[in-house]
Amino acid sequence: MPSIVENTTFDCADPYALAQFWSGVLGRPIAEEDEPGDPEVGIELDHGGTLLFIRVPDGS
Repeated sequence: MPSIVENTTFDCADPYALAQFWSGVLGRPIAEEDEPGDPEVGIELDHGGTLLFIRVPDGS
């Protein structure tokens, strides 16, 4: 049985900015309820999965 990755999460400093970049690359819109400054921003993909960008404190 094949496996399918439905959701992928990215830790980042600015979720909205990174989501904007990937939105342009993939041609998929950012979720309507997401706004600049939100701690989580999502992009729904064609197959039903989601790219989720989550703000985390800079640990480096």
